[in-house]
Amino acid sequence: MRRLLPLALLFGCFESYEAAPGPTPDAATLEIRLVAEEGALGEATAARARVDGEVAGETSLTRAPVDLAVARVETSLGTHDLELELVGADGAVTLRRTASVLVRGDQAFTFTLESACASVRCAAGERCRDGRCEPECPGPGCPECDCTTSADCPPSTGCTISVCRDCVCVTFDDDGLCDPPALCSEGSCVADDCACMADGDCPELPEAGCGRAVCRECACTAIADVSRCAPGEVCDPETFACVSTARLRVVLRTDYAASEFRRVRTRIDGDRPIVHVPEPDADYVAGVTVASAEVSFGVHEVVLELVGTGQARRRRVEVREDTAVSLLVLRPTP
Repeated sequence: MRRLLPLALLFGCFESYEAAPGPTPDAATLEIRLVAEEGALGEATAARARVDGEVAGETSLTRAPVDLAVARVETSLGTHDLELELVGADGAVTLRRTASVLVRGDQAFTFTLESACASVRCAAGERCRDGRCEPECPGPGCPECDCTTSADCPPSTGCTISVCRDCVCVTFDDDGLCDPPALCSEGSCVADDCACMADGDCPELPEAGCGRAVCRECACTAIADVSRCAPGEVCDPETFACVSTARLRVVLRTDYAASEFRRVRTRIDGDRPIVHVPEPDADYVAGVTVASAEVSFGVHEVVLELVGTGQARRRRVEVREDTAVSLLVLRPTP
């Protein structure tokens, strides 16, 4: 299972990065996300994302905290400039954040907004951090600037990747540069104890019927797959057998004492009655199962007769899985 890379811890509160599996030779899917603390959105009603100056997506906002995807685009591999804008009801941009990301495969990039910066408006060439405006590095002439783009950073080595953030080159491990199931640790691909990384790593289940092996949290597990059954059937999650029947259970709830009726007679779809003999110690007020039968999927008619009281109940019930139907029989009011 891919690990989240804690770039937010490296870069401060503004950006974070998540590596995801499945890089393609020439292009990748880039998802731009927004995480905002309570009070960080101000009067914004929408968020807009740009990739290399082009609008990539826009989504409406309600109220913070939020954790949502603003845009999802196919883009070429390499370095791209990202921009996040918060937009007010009048269409004016209330806040703007920029970043540069090196795309090596399918991945997500997250802009994180602090509540401390919600009402702070910084001048050109400045940015808000921890509620204060501070200078941004304008370029190579900035005394504290080590880089302006990721291309200024040292080339990647092993399974590491270097990007430019806040005028500083930051190097981190990228699991996507290792052959699964290996993971990147301190620049080297190391064996992982995961039994699988994707469903395709799991073997077919022997004689599994409609069961299918899938990868969940580094382990292969079996699930019921109804697509392997014929129309009208379902996959039993315990036996992994395709079935078209289920157990229908009839429960009687009554305030009659067990001594006040001779038996309970239940018919399902008019078949032979299923007879229940009253149990003196049973709690009929809470409910007692008086009939149970295997029935086909569909709608069935249940008729229950409380022999000796002159009372009966009728109910139609749809069965698509094991089902219990409760019938209530109360003493007639005086």
